[in-house]
Amino acid sequence: MNHPLFPSLATLACLLLASCASTPQTRIERYPGMYTSLSTKHQQAVNEGRLVEGMNRDAVYLAWGRPAGIKEGSSAGQEIEKWRYTGLRPVYVRNVGFGYGYGYGRYCDPHYFGGTGVDYVPYTNAVVEFRNGKVIGWERERP
Repeated sequence: MNHPLFPSLATLACLLLASCASTPQTRIERYPGMYTSLSTKHQQAVNEGRLVEGMNRDAVYLAWGRPAGIKEGSSAGQEIEKWRYTGLRPVYVRNVGFGYGYGYGRYCDPHYFGGTGVDYVPYTNAVVEFRNGKVIGWERERP
């Protein structure tokens, strides 16, 4: 899109979305009972936005937020659950198109148009694994 207002509107949209972003502190403030029910060790980890083995689902939610997806399954005869977190990776693209322009209704003028831009592609950047409602492991992509 090459409209002159597009960059300004896109920036405004990003700022609005960022202002709605959830952090451990905002989640703690929203769910204080959930936070106070945690052990001191788990409260400290939540405050720092990190996970430790043995945390329950509430602690993980407070530390990392809502997962993008949840998978249920079985491993060694025990039920497991995996929470998947996603991020967005920039991909630089060149858009090219072909169209026709009509000049005064008399002729058809073929022309090419295009430009460069950035698209964002979702990817899995973290997975948390639970057994019996407790964290048994996680993996996270390094920044």
